[in-house]
Amino acid sequence: MEHLSRRTTDDIDFLIAVMNPTAPSVRAARRIIDLSRQLPIKIRNRAVLVNRVGSNGAGTETEDVLGELGALRLADIPQCDDVEQLGAAGRDIFCVPETSPALAAVKDVVTTLRNTMAENK
Repeated sequence: MEHLSRRTTDDIDFLIAVMNPTAPSVRAARRIIDLSRQLPIKIRNRAVLVNRVGSNGAGTETEDVLGELGALRLADIPQCDDVEQLGAAGRDIFCVPETSPALAAVKDVVTTLRNTMAENK
């Protein structure tokens, strides 16, 4: 939010609000998206990404708020023990196994972003 309010940039292809499925994180994502619409900044695409999603999904309350934001909903990134263990060991994310559902979700996000950019040209 600081970069938006200080207007350190004024031409953005994608503004992605990354959040966890928690009430404080949902409020922060809403504030970021709302603030991005109030400031004189050129933003071509607004998106939200929910990180660390459990097996039951993001939750009804989170889904309701995200539906009201008017932003592109990117694929949820599931909670991943492999990522947590790599971080704890000081290793990078490039060591995540190819079979990781989190890695598959990130690949989906990248595909969506690329496709959206291609559509906007």
